[in-house]
Amino acid sequence: VNEMEVMFAAADSFNRDLSMWCTKNLYSWKIDRIISNFNTGGIMQTDYLPIFGSCPPKTGDIILESNSVSQTCTNNICNVSLQLTLKNYSLETINVTKIEKWVNDSLITTYNSGDVLGDLESGASKSFSMTLNSATSGQIKVFWSYGGKNFTVVYDWTP
Repeated sequence: VNEMEVMFAAADSFNRDLSMWCTKNLYSWKIDRIISNFNTGGIMQTDYLPIFGSCPPKTGDIILESNSVSQTCTNNICNVSLQLTLKNYSLETINVTKIEKWVNDSLITTYNSGDVLGDLESGASKSFSMTLNSATSGQIKVFWSYGGKNFTVVYDWTP
């Protein structure tokens, strides 16, 4: 689709979330007019509008996977070091906002700074390490955003 200027103009009963619509093929020179007229006279919430001219990433486009696992033990207490990679298979740049480490359903650590946070371009990846106690189950949660919407990708660890 490359033309949708008045698609929902005067739609007085349609209010569904279209913010994840892929609109990358719109004519770039018409985007300002499309934004102005797409929902003129309609009731659709502003945050439900598509992000015109983009193809928003879907949750499955952002992958968190383990590259390697190593275990060290001291005094019968073992820790597992995970080398994780966050990959962006979407067509857009996303913003990684924080990483959390959870053990037995309890938040242990929040990382709000570091090399893995910030923009992750389309097709790019970032690697980081995380240590978990090998006797407990846990999760690594990566929070990311695009177009004002927030998403989470989770890596589960089970001993």
